[in-house]
Amino acid sequence: MAVLRGLSEQVSQEVVELDADGTSVGRADNQQLVLHDGSVSGKHARIWCETKWLVQDLGSTNGTLLNGAMLDAHEVFELADGDRVSFGRVTMEFQAAGASGALAEARAALDAAEAALNAMRDEIALLRDHAAKQDEAIRSRDEALAEWERRMESVNSSWVSKEDFQKELAREKEKLDLAAQGRIDAAVRRYNEMEARYVQSQAKLETAEKSLREKEDELRLLALKRA
Repeated sequence: MAVLRGLSEQVSQEVVELDADGTSVGRADNQQLVLHDGSVSGKHARIWCETKWLVQDLGSTNGTLLNGAMLDAHEVFELADGDRVSFGRVTMEFQAAGASGALAEARAALDAAEAALNAMRDEIALLRDHAAKQDEAIRSRDEALAEWERRMESVNSSWVSKEDFQKELAREKEKLDLAAQGRIDAAVRRYNEMEARYVQSQAKLETAEKSLREKEDELRLLALKRA
């Protein structure tokens, strides 16, 4: 999309998107681009796009300049990227490549989303590996518990009762379960966090890809109009 970028002091911070159907320029409040400067007429000029971008002075008091040359009132002149248009004392630069900047921003956003997505994939792969190790730790715990139980069963019942044995077995199992469960819970929480971030990154990636496609379509249309 084409824009006018302010150059003179009155509009130094302004960037105005131009309507292809027509943007009216003047000091009056009913103009689409209002320039509050005494050198600008109420209805000063008009800019629009047919196959190319055009500008027309509407019979203003102080005239419209294109790259320093005064335009004949009511005559239509073609605009090119980088042209400087002065409405009275107010000078602005015409930029037909506004879409290129937007496309560059979209591509940068896409690259950032892809980088974030790849980082999430790497983190999730590491987390899955960690979860597999946790599963192995649980199997080792079960094996250790079974071995402890076998050894306890072989102890002379004269100095340990069945009831004491069951209590000790339950305590040992509880200690092992708590330790393993804590590690499992931590791994699950981290996995869920990584998965949520992955989904968010995927959504950002899809949004960026959609924006990129839209900007590329705008560039193609702009190229066709200027052809």
